[in-house]
Amino acid sequence: MKSKVSFLFVELLTLMCLTASIHAQTAEERALLRAAYRVTGQLDSLNQATALVDTLWLTICQGKAYYHHPLFYRQDSLNYAMENMTIEEYNRVYGGVFKGGSVYKKNYLNNDVCVQLRNKSIVYTSWGVNNVYYTEAQLPQWSIEQEEENVAGFRCQKATTTWRGRRWVAWFTREVPLPFGPWKLRGLPGLIVKAESSGTAPYRFELVGIEKIDVPAKIFYNDASLERYMPSSFEEYTKLVYQKYLEPEKYYKTVLMSIGMQNVSFSGSYEAIEHFNPIEFLPERNGKKQ
Repeated sequence: MKSKVSFLFVELLTLMCLTASIHAQTAEERALLRAAYRVTGQLDSLNQATALVDTLWLTICQGKAYYHHPLFYRQDSLNYAMENMTIEEYNRVYGGVFKGGSVYKKNYLNNDVCVQLRNKSIVYTSWGVNNVYYTEAQLPQWSIEQEEENVAGFRCQKATTTWRGRRWVAWFTREVPLPFGPWKLRGLPGLIVKAESSGTAPYRFELVGIEKIDVPAKIFYNDASLERYMPSSFEEYTKLVYQKYLEPEKYYKTVLMSIGMQNVSFSGSYEAIEHFNPIEFLPERNGKKQ
C-alpha cells in the first residue's frame, strides 16, 4: 500500500508542477486530488433521530482546498440547475417538488463550503435567503504526538487540539504531505485521515476514498453566484445557527419578514431541538467546553 500511495503522490507532484506552468497561460483553476469523507454527527445529543450520516468531498487544488457536499456543484447555480438538471435530479436535490422524491437531509454539517487557504479559511453558507460568508482566522493549534496507527490504509500519526469549545483527536498521514483536512480541520504536515470530537454525541470525519484528478475546480460557476453571499462574521453566523435550531419560529419569521412577508403564523411545524449539540459552541450560550 505504501508504494502505491507514494506513486500516487509522485504523480500528484508532477501534475502540480505542470499545472503551475500552465497556470501562467490560463486562469482556469484545476482540481488535482479528491478525498471523500464519511461525516457523522447528531444535532440533538439525546435523540438519535437527529443523526446525520453523509459523504462530503475535499477537492484539492494548487495551494488551496475546498470542502463541500458533492451536490453543491448543482445547488450553487440556479441557471445550471434549470438548464441541465433532469426532473429526477431535481427531485433528488431539492426534495421532490415535481414528483415527490425523497427530501435531501440538510443541516449545517453538510450545507457549507469551506475554502481552505494558507492562513485562513473562508466559509460560504446558505439558509434560504440568508446567504453569507465569513473568514475563519482562528485555526486549530495542534499538538503532534508520537502515537501511530494504520487508518484507511495509511500510516498515520496522532494529533490533538482544543478548538471552538471541543477537544479533537485527529490522525494524519505524511504519505500525503498536504496540510488539508475535512471541514475546518487543517494545518498538520499531512492530510487528515480521521478526526473525532469530544462530547457525549461526538462528531466524526473518516476518509473513505482518495483519487488523483485533473478537472476544472468550478466550485463556484461564476462571479454572479458569489455575489449572492453577503459578508458576515463567525459570531454572527453561529448565532444564526443557534437561532435556527433553538428558536425556529423566530428564525423563520425573521427570514420571511426580510423578503416582505409580514404577519406570518406558524402551526408548530418547526420544532426546537431540545438538547442542541453544535459542532462549535457559543460561550455565552453553552458555558463550559466539552
